[in-house]
Amino acid sequence: MLARTHLAFALGIATLPLYALSLVDKATLQGVEVSLYLGGIALGSLLPDIDEPNSTLGRQLPLLSSLIHRLFGHRGATHSFLFPFGVALLGWGIASSQGIALEAVIGLWLGVWLHLIGDMLTKSGIPLWLPWSERPIALLPLSYRFKTGGIIDLTLGGIFGALFAYLGLNLWGSSLSITRFL
Repeated sequence: MLARTHLAFALGIATLPLYALSLVDKATLQGVEVSLYLGGIALGSLLPDIDEPNSTLGRQLPLLSSLIHRLFGHRGATHSFLFPFGVALLGWGIASSQGIALEAVIGLWLGVWLHLIGDMLTKSGIPLWLPWSERPIALLPLSYRFKTGGIIDLTLGGIFGALFAYLGLNLWGSSLSITRFL
């Protein structure tokens, strides 16, 4: 998946439970916590591609990205099931010592998982079981998977981006409602 598709996919999916919760009890959602959670989702959705120097985060942190790429390659260690747990432990440790809200760490952890799930929908899959197996894992049969940067990738980005925009507007009090258009 392209970075913008990862971002839209993760934010679109992560907003669904918030929206559902807001329908049940609007008082439970606080703007700051929701923003920290969604900020964590956004960062987490891009974080596994830190192993690619030409990625969105790789261009921001070129030395770190190049080092990770040299050590592990692209879609290596940062695309295994161990990576989200390392991110969560590190994030929790930093959050606890620095007074950072846990909503951001939870969002970061979930964003990383959503990135991995997104990459498991692509033709190449990911080596989820590293270091025990380098065999790529995918969620769909090969004929249903899509090429990164292809039309399906771009379409999914548009769909999930629109979903996030719609749900986000409703979460933050917009009167936009699909029933008004029907």
